[in-house]
Amino acid sequence: MLTIVIPTIGRADSFVRAFDSACQTCDAVVKQILIVDNSQSTFLSELNISPSLDSRIEVLRYIERKSMADSWNSALHQVAQPWVLFLHDDDELIAEKFSELRLEKINPADVSFIAFDYYRRRSKYKRLVARRFQHKNNVGESIIKDPPTFVSTVFSLAALRKTGGWNMDYGYFLDLVGYLELAKYKTAIFEPLAIGVYTVDDPDQLSAIENRASSYGDHIPAVTAKIFELCDDVESRRALINLLSTFVYPLSGGRFSQRVKRVLAAIKNA
Repeated sequence: MLTIVIPTIGRADSFVRAFDSACQTCDAVVKQILIVDNSQSTFLSELNISPSLDSRIEVLRYIERKSMADSWNSALHQVAQPWVLFLHDDDELIAEKFSELRLEKINPADVSFIAFDYYRRRSKYKRLVARRFQHKNNVGESIIKDPPTFVSTVFSLAALRKTGGWNMDYGYFLDLVGYLELAKYKTAIFEPLAIGVYTVDDPDQLSAIENRASSYGDHIPAVTAKIFELCDDVESRRALINLLSTFVYPLSGGRFSQRVKRVLAAIKNA
């Protein structure tokens, strides 16, 4: 029914947490756990990770480093179930919730993805601090304003293959563009059940503030052209422009901090 794909470049400390959470999911729902090893190292054997731990485990190793998109797309050829979830090696699943997914009631030929709620853990504090709520507006605007996360999204394998999977031309906006392409292709479903924990503010992440100008900003022209092609409504396009300016090139200290500084400067100069 569901394959969990765990792409990894060898972050052993966080990988163990992600891997353990996948293995704790019920085998009535999760039939395959596919580890995609893009580390070109022996870290999995050093951790004693093998199918002997869980019969659902399979390992796909790349001899040469692949890009994120190529790694994920190549893994799709080994996915054996109609539904697939990508679990980053610094996130984790809420295993006990997987028995509530009810995927057997949804035809993967009719749906592009199901986005569930998630909890956010700030890496500095290692605690859960927030969660995402169900979308309420038009789908394009909602995805741009509040993008789903991989740890909480179950994709139709057929839809991913039909739309071509992930594209590195969009840099690390590849997920945002992918979600919008999938939602354009088939119906997207949003469910309030929280099934994963998403780690934010890890300095090693390419989404960390200091990395965004290159990992995201350099791809803005291609991203904008593609999303404007997918979304012709003013609301979605406005949301995109706002996202590009506030997420990729945020003001130091955030909007509120900047506003306070301007007020204080005005008072000082009065």
